[in-house]
Amino acid sequence: MKKLLLAGLLLAGVAQARPIDYREEPVGRDEAFQHGDYARVIKMEPNYVTVQQQVCQAGSVTQSNQGRDTAVGAGVGAVAGTAIAGRHDKLLGAVVGGVAGAVIGSEVGKDSTTTTPTQVCHIEQQTVVQGQIVTFEYHNVRFTHLFGQ
Repeated sequence: MKKLLLAGLLLAGVAQARPIDYREEPVGRDEAFQHGDYARVIKMEPNYVTVQQQVCQAGSVTQSNQGRDTAVGAGVGAVAGTAIAGRHDKLLGAVVGGVAGAVIGSEVGKDSTTTTPTQVCHIEQQTVVQGQIVTFEYHNVRFTHLFGQ
């Protein structure tokens, strides 16, 4: 009998209990004022910070191949002049062949260039917005807080 009475009292208590209101949307302003639990925003301003950021630009370096082609022509010409020259004229053949090869190599390399891609980077300081500084009043106490770091 005691168990039955206790169970009845528990059921009666559960029946009289008010359901808890779990809302997904924020409490409205009027309702917050009724309950006295609200904060008043005094000021909002962006939080500016200075950061260092690497900035890169693509470019290219163009070099003439004329000097290289002149040297190669001179070497090939000297070897060819030595081979063509008579037995006692090897030095003269090398000199004449070298000069002729250098002239020909210079003309071949005149319009020849090599382009090498490059990347030039440097560090820049930039000012960016990082969050908001909010000053608000809650229960007559003023707070300033940085939001959104």
